[in-house]
Amino acid sequence: MQKSPWHFIKAFKSVLLDAPETNLVIIGDGDPNVSEYINKLISKLNIQNSVFLLGRRNNPYKYLKASDVLVLSSYYEGTPNVIVESIAVGTPIVSTYCTKGIIELMSKTNHSESENNIETESGIVTPNLFKGFLNIPDSDNAILDEEIKLTEALLKVLKRNEIYRNNLENSKIDLLNKFDLSKVSMSYLK
Repeated sequence: MQKSPWHFIKAFKSVLLDAPETNLVIIGDGDPNVSEYINKLISKLNIQNSVFLLGRRNNPYKYLKASDVLVLSSYYEGTPNVIVESIAVGTPIVSTYCTKGIIELMSKTNHSESENNIETESGIVTPNLFKGFLNIPDSDNAILDEEIKLTEALLKVLKRNEIYRNNLENSKIDLLNKFDLSKVSMSYLK
């Protein structure tokens, strides 16, 4: 439930209005109730020809590298490793503000949480989607402001993908150096 894929599926429906050739590939498995819900939502939104649920993969990196953008719509995360993995393979990111550390992961500079989208060196951080409950939604009819901002961020990265890829490539070493074991260890020892 914490991954809240229904939000990016609803945002993706709006993306298709502007970029109908776009496909959504979802890798991984999870709660069977969530899977059932998102399958129904995909059918209800009539986007099943553009959404591919691949399940668990032994090597998700080849899919990540081939993607135009990684989307993370979690309500909360500890340290989302997929962000670091996406930076490592050079795929721009659109992520919700799912942890206070998301900016540290995605940017070389500090930004405060915002109700607006935040541009970073690795992509765009959108406002948090969490509304106080971790259940599958009772209704998927209303579009949240945060889902609209997620759609805007996705379209921006898709339409200007080469610019976002170049920005990420130019910042990749600095962003990944934050995870260098010797540097992290020394900062803890200070």
